Amino acid sequence: MYRKSKLTNLWNIPNASLHLEGGVEFKNGKKPEVLLKKILSFGTVEGDLIMDFHVGSGTAAAVAHKMGRQYIGIEQMDYVKTITIERLTKVVAGESSGISRSVNWQGGGDFIYCELMPYNQVFMERIQSARSSEELLGIYRDMSKDSVLNWYIKPQKPEEAE
Repeated sequence: MYRKSKLTNLWNIPNASLHLEGGVEFKNGKKPEVLLKKILSFGTVEGDLIMDFHVGSGTAAAVAHKMGRQYIGIEQMDYVKTITIERLTKVVAGESSGISRSVNWQGGGDFIYCELMPYNQVFMERIQSARSSEELLGIYRDMSKDSVLNWYIKPQKPEEAE
């Protein structure tokens, strides 16, 4: 015999207006700010550092900012400029969604956005704009001294080629 009962929401996390939080659209991906607030409240205090290795729409960073935590968010997707940065800019300006009312968020603070340069990007640009074999050979020589190269095969060196 089994008992049939309705499952309940242990933490009582509302999600009715989740699509409005942060003022950015991130289809099927945002977590409720109130959920992140509960999680951050369990193990952090004001001033602690939060790491979010898949920052996505920026919910964890937004909540950390509003709660007085420092944060580092890492993302490799292109939407970071149009979604994540936009959301954090609104947080600094004092947006009022999510946990803003419960923590008396009025805005303030700042954040820094950095973008890592891909390995050897400078060499890729030089190769693409090269106009002669001699110029390519010079770039190759510079690369062999100053770049990160992975040799998965043993290529013939340009000096040895005809």
